[in-house]
Amino acid sequence: MDASLSLAITLNKTKGATALLLGSGISSAAGILTGWGVTLNLVQQVAALQKADPDPDPATWYKNKYGEEPDYAKLLELLAPTATERQRLLRDYFIPTEEDRDQNRKTPTKAHRAIAELVSKGYIRVILTTNFDPLLEQALEEVGVHPSIVSDVSGIKGMMPMQHEQITIIKLHGHYLDTRLRNTPAELAKYEPELNQLLDRVFDEYGLLIAGWSGVWDTALRDALLRCPTRRFSTYWTTMGSLAEAAKPLARQRAAQIIPIESADSFFQDLAEKVLALEDLAQPHPVSTPVAVAIMKRYLLVDTQRIRLQELVTDEVERVWTLAGTLIPTVSPASEVMKQTILAIDQLCERTLYFLGLGSYWAGQMHQTLWLRAVIRLSKLKVNKESSSAVWSAYHDYPMLLCFYAVGLGATAAGDYDLLLNLLIDTKLHYRENYPQQKPAERLDNVIQQEYMQPVEEQASKLYLNEHLQRVLRPVFTGVIPDDTLYREAFDELEYLMTLVFFAESPTQNTMFGREFYRGLYMTRRRGWSRPNIHIEAIRDKLKAAGAKGLLLQRGLFNNSVSEQETAITKLDELMNLINSRL
Repeated sequence: MDASLSLAITLNKTKGATALLLGSGISSAAGILTGWGVTLNLVQQVAALQKADPDPDPATWYKNKYGEEPDYAKLLELLAPTATERQRLLRDYFIPTEEDRDQNRKTPTKAHRAIAELVSKGYIRVILTTNFDPLLEQALEEVGVHPSIVSDVSGIKGMMPMQHEQITIIKLHGHYLDTRLRNTPAELAKYEPELNQLLDRVFDEYGLLIAGWSGVWDTALRDALLRCPTRRFSTYWTTMGSLAEAAKPLARQRAAQIIPIESADSFFQDLAEKVLALEDLAQPHPVSTPVAVAIMKRYLLVDTQRIRLQELVTDEVERVWTLAGTLIPTVSPASEVMKQTILAIDQLCERTLYFLGLGSYWAGQMHQTLWLRAVIRLSKLKVNKESSSAVWSAYHDYPMLLCFYAVGLGATAAGDYDLLLNLLIDTKLHYRENYPQQKPAERLDNVIQQEYMQPVEEQASKLYLNEHLQRVLRPVFTGVIPDDTLYREAFDELEYLMTLVFFAESPTQNTMFGREFYRGLYMTRRRGWSRPNIHIEAIRDKLKAAGAKGLLLQRGLFNNSVSEQETAITKLDELMNLINSRL
C-alpha cells in the first residue's frame, strides 16, 4: 500500500497514537532561520561591532577570535545585556513585521495549519520539535487549541501526563526567548536525564511521523531513537531526497516507512485531507442507505417534493465531488494501492449509486435532468493537484464512470431509451480547466481502458474495470432486478448500445480493433458456449428490423443511414468472434 495512504489510515484508526518529530524543514518555507542560522547571524553582528569581516565562515572567525565555539547565550549577552534588549533582538528573527506578513514570512505555513487541524481533531497529541520558533503554537491558537509546551527540564518535572492534554509540544532544543538553547555540537550531543526519560517514554509508547528532520546534527536525539527497543506503532519518515547516512540506522531501527515528498506544505495538506476524508467516510449518515433510498422513493412519488429530492441527491453528489480527490494517492502506483483506491472510492460513492441508479429506474423521465446533471458534475471532479499526473488522472474520472453506469443501467433496465440515449449522446462531460467539453464516447473510453486503472496482474484481460463495475452495481439493483441472469442481460445491453453509439460518434478514430474501441462484457458471454450471446443477438436483430425507425437512427446516429448502421453491427459481430476465439 502507498505509504502516505497507510499513514492516513494509521492516524485514522489509532487516533492520538502517533507523535510528530518535526525539524527545521517545517519552518523553512516561512523564512525562519534554524537555531544555528540565528547563532551565525549573531556572530556576524558581533563582528560588525568590531568592524571585522567574519565571512565566509563566521563560526571559524568566532572560534579564532574567542577560542571557543559560538555560544548562543554568550552572543546574546554581548549584543543585548538586558532581558528586554534580548527580546527585542530575537523578535526580529521570529516575529513578523507588516512587510513579512505581506510576503507570508515568519507566519504559520500550510504545513503548520494542516498539523493544527489534525491536532484539533485529536489525531495528534504529542509533538517533538527541534525548532525554536512559535509558528506551530500560533497555528494551534488559530483553531482554538491551547498547547501545553515543555521547553526545559523544569517544564518536564511539572508537566501533566501527555494522555490528559489535548496537545503537548516538547521543544527539544528550547524556545526562542530562552537563552538556554541547544545549538553547538557539544550542546546537541547530550540531553539531561529527565529529557532522556521523557523521550524514552514517547518513543516506546507512540508511533512516529518524522518530517523536516535530517537526523544529521542532533546526536542526543539520534541516540534516544536508537536506544528504544520497542515498536508498538509504525514509524513514517518523509524525505525530499535520499535519507542522510546518519539517518539510515534510525530508519532501520524503527522499521520506518519512507515517504518521498515535494514539500512539507503539500505533504501535510494532503495528509490532513486524506485523514479527514476517512473520518467523513466513517461517520454514519444521518440515515442508513436503505432508509435514504426509502426517503427518495417517497420524494419521487410526490411532485411537491421535487425540491427535497433535488437537495437530497445534489448534497450527496457534492459530498463525492469534494472528497473523492482526497482519496487518490500521490506516488507511483502499485497494484495493491490501485485496488485500495478503487475500493475507497466505491465506498464513498455507494449512496450516490443507489440514488442515481434507482432514481433512473423508477422516475427516469420525470427527473432525468437531475440524474444527468449529477454525472456531469462528477465529470469535473475537485482535483487533488498532488495526484494530477497522467498515472492518476483516470482515477479522478472513476466516480463519474460509476455514476454514468448507474444511470445507464437504471434506464436500460426500465426500458427508458430516451434517458439512455440522452446520457450516451447528448451529455457533455467536462474535462480539465481550459479544455473543451467531451462527449461520453471519448471520455469513458479513455477511462475504462486506461492501463493505470487496472492492477498489473489484471491488465491482460482489458475488462477488469467492466467486471468490477458489474459487481459494484449489482447490490443497487437487487430489489428491482432480483434475477442475476436478467441483471447481466441489462448490463450487456447497456454496454452493447454504448459501443454502437460511441462508434457512431467517432467512426474515423475508432478502428474497432484498436485500443480506442470500447469493449464490454457482452463480448465474453460466449466463453465455452457453442452459440452466440442470444440476448445481444436479439437486440441486434431488433435494430436491423426497425430499419430507419430504429432508436439509434431516429437520434441521427450513423448519418441516419441504415447501411452505415448495419456495417457497424457487422464489424462488431466480427470483433466479438475474434475476441472469443482468443479466450
